[in-house]
Amino acid sequence: MADFEEQIEPKRFRFGLLHLFYATAVVAAAIALLGPWGICWALLVIAFWFLKFNENKKVGTPKTLDEINAAYPIKKGFTATELLIVIGIIVIIAFLLIPTVGRRSYGKMASKRAMSMNNARQLILAMHNYESANGHFPPAYVADEDGKPMHSWRVLILPYLDEGKVYEQYDFDEPWDGPNNSKLVDQLEYRTFFDPAIKDSDMECLTPYKLVTGPKTVFDADKTVGFAAIKAGSSNTIGLVEDSANPINWMSPVDLTVDEAVGVFDHEQNPNSMAHVTETKFSKTTRYYASLGILDGSVDVGGILDYPEDISPFFDIEDTTPRELDDLHFRFAGPFVEPKSEGYILVGINFLLAILPAFWVGKQ
Repeated sequence: MADFEEQIEPKRFRFGLLHLFYATAVVAAAIALLGPWGICWALLVIAFWFLKFNENKKVGTPKTLDEINAAYPIKKGFTATELLIVIGIIVIIAFLLIPTVGRRSYGKMASKRAMSMNNARQLILAMHNYESANGHFPPAYVADEDGKPMHSWRVLILPYLDEGKVYEQYDFDEPWDGPNNSKLVDQLEYRTFFDPAIKDSDMECLTPYKLVTGPKTVFDADKTVGFAAIKAGSSNTIGLVEDSANPINWMSPVDLTVDEAVGVFDHEQNPNSMAHVTETKFSKTTRYYASLGILDGSVDVGGILDYPEDISPFFDIEDTTPRELDDLHFRFAGPFVEPKSEGYILVGINFLLAILPAFWVGKQ
């Protein structure tokens, strides 16, 4: 009997190198698809199969053949019904864990557009507070002894954005990219200058928000003017434009000329000038818009113009021709959705890894 018992007694499950590779693959694939939440999915899959492989674990010490057969039923693997049930459960859980592509794309895009407009509003209000405290708007830049741009308006308004600590550390005796000032580029507590869509660490200190500069604008080089100089009325004069295609270091004293600002709205010549892209593993969604900072403290959102030059008068503080922003007839293109294969491939890999042990059960 001892010899017979030894022949039919199933081996206990032992965790080996193959199982380590499998568990690592499950965790890696799940994180690649779902991010940190993938760990929950991976643990669920691994725990299920661990319990499945141990369900025939030895209990007691059977003495007779009937007891042996009852204690150690011979299993060749899953039946077709069991396998279909397991696959069904995995599919249902996958749909619960993987967010709907459209909902993620459109939700993120709407949120980023609102955040971008809020950033523009905070910047315009900070310039208003600067004007109240100093009697004029900040200059586009502070020049050095040779008249070259040395410090940006963005640095000047830091105290009005609750960024006083960075302002106090800024050294106006050296250029904006000098050894001391360069250390401050990532020290801002708030992200008011930064594009909500940018997540890449190499670009997260870049800003798309630029003043419109040049003769007859509020921000003419290092000159300063107050509200009294805006003959056209502050409610119909644009001072700030979101240039998402060409973000710059937030401390850089670089902004837009009037011609460059007009070009932002020229989709024919600059097709990516207002492109805002939201990507998931399943799709790439693009919308076209640009936040506008109005000098009365309000914000608006601009789109594509069939005649981009029509926006030029809205930058001119001396042009008193009656005008309304609504007369520009912006067109808001998008959303344009491009499917991506990455997500679907990852879903397939996770699915295959989830059911792969079904073919091992009877061999353990």
